Amino acid sequence: MGIKFRGWLLLGVVFFSGVGVWGAQEDPNAQHILLVSGAVAGEPREFDVPVESKVIRLQFTVQLDGETTMTVLGPSGRPFDLSAPNVSRSEAAGRRVVAVYDPMPGRWRLRLAGTGGFAASVTVQSEIYLCCLQPVAPARPAGRAPQGEEGGAPMAQVSLPGYDIETIDFKAVGEDGTVLDSLRFRQNDLSNSYTFTFLLPAPGRPFRVMARGQDATGRDYQRVWPRLFPPQPAEPIAGHVVDSGGPPFVQGENRIVRAEVLRLAEEPLLSEGGNAVGIRIKYEVRFPRDGVYAPTPQLFPERPAAGYTGALAMRPIRSQVEPSPAGGPATRPLQYFGRAGYRRDQVYRFTVDLVPNYLLFNEAQRTFCFATKAYGQASRERFEQEIKSEARVRYRISITGTDYDNRKQAVTENSYVPYTWYASALKEGARECE
Repeated sequence: MGIKFRGWLLLGVVFFSGVGVWGAQEDPNAQHILLVSGAVAGEPREFDVPVESKVIRLQFTVQLDGETTMTVLGPSGRPFDLSAPNVSRSEAAGRRVVAVYDPMPGRWRLRLAGTGGFAASVTVQSEIYLCCLQPVAPARPAGRAPQGEEGGAPMAQVSLPGYDIETIDFKAVGEDGTVLDSLRFRQNDLSNSYTFTFLLPAPGRPFRVMARGQDATGRDYQRVWPRLFPPQPAEPIAGHVVDSGGPPFVQGENRIVRAEVLRLAEEPLLSEGGNAVGIRIKYEVRFPRDGVYAPTPQLFPERPAAGYTGALAMRPIRSQVEPSPAGGPATRPLQYFGRAGYRRDQVYRFTVDLVPNYLLFNEAQRTFCFATKAYGQASRERFEQEIKSEARVRYRISITGTDYDNRKQAVTENSYVPYTWYASALKEGARECE
C-alpha cells in the first residue's frame, strides 16, 4: 500500500539539503529501532525493522519531500493492512505516522520509493529498554601502560534496564542506515548483565550506535541511539585507557554472560537459641567462564502492600561457599561477602543466612538489635504494622549475575510470619541499635 507525500513539516526534524537532523524525541518512553535520513531516486529503498516479543506499540514516523511513497511491510513480507483495527494513522503536511498496537513479532520492513528526500523514525514500546549512552574517559591506573589495541581508544557506555536480552552486538551506522563498523565491546561486570562499554570507531563520517541481537524467545531486536557522533580521530586519545582488570573486549554477536543456578532451596533460619530470625538460602551455581562474580541473593516480599517501607526485605548476615573460590580443595566452607574469583564449569555451593532489614547482627558479640531509626515518623506506623504482621508472606528470590536475576521467577517454597521474627529477636534480647 503506497502513500504519497508533498511538502515539509518541521516537527522534531530539521532538514538541510535533504539531510535530517533529529531533535527531541516525541515519546520519551519509546525506543528507536530505526533512525535514517537521505534520498531516493527511482530505486526503492528498504530498511529492516525487527520486532521482538513483548512489544506493546510499533510506530513509523516518516517525513518526505517530492513525489514519494511509503509502504509498511509486515512479517509475511507483504504490505501491511493499515485499515486493521489495531492501527492508528495520521497525516499532515507530508508527515505520516502509523502506529501498530500489539504488533506481531518478526521482521517488518519500511519501503520508500519515488524521488525526494526523507527522514524516517521507527520506535517501539517494549520491555527491552536500552538507555543512557554516555562517552567515558577512564583514568589510567597508576603505573599501568595502555593494553593492546584498546589502550588509547575513546569509549562510551550504555545500560540495558531489561532482562529479556539473550545476545547483543554493537554496530556504528551512518545517517543513511549503512553499517560502517563493528564495535568492540565488553560486559562491564560479569555479575551485572545490564551495563556495557564499547570502543568508539573512526569510520571517517558521522555515525550512530546500534545494538542488536536476540531476546529470550529467540526473536531479533534492534535499537539505535539518536545521538550522532562526529568522525572520531584515528589516533589514540591521551587519557582514554581501558582498565585491563575487566572482562575482555569482544566483537560480533555474543551471548550475555550469566551464571547458571542448578539448585535452589530455602529453610527457616534459626538462632543459636533455636529462635526463627530469618531465612537461609542454599543454592548451587556453575559459571560460564573464569572471572570475578558476586552471586548474591536478594529477597523481597512477593506482594508488598501499598506504602511498603522496605523493612521486610532481607539482608545477608552470613555467607559460605564451598569449594573455595581460590580453587583447590577446601578443608571448610569459605565465609565471604561480595565479589570473588570463580572457575569455569566448577559447581559452587552457597549457603546464605538473611534477616529482615530492620535487624542488625553483631557477629563478634552474637547479638541482634533493632535498626528502627531508619524508619522516620512519617512511615513509623506502617513500619510497626509490617514487622508485627501475622499474615503469611512468601518471598521472591533474585540472585545477581545469574539466570535467576529476574529472568526466572523464583518464590520461596515456605511462607513466613513477620511477627515471628520480631518476637524471636525480643527473645534474643534485641534492643534499639545505638
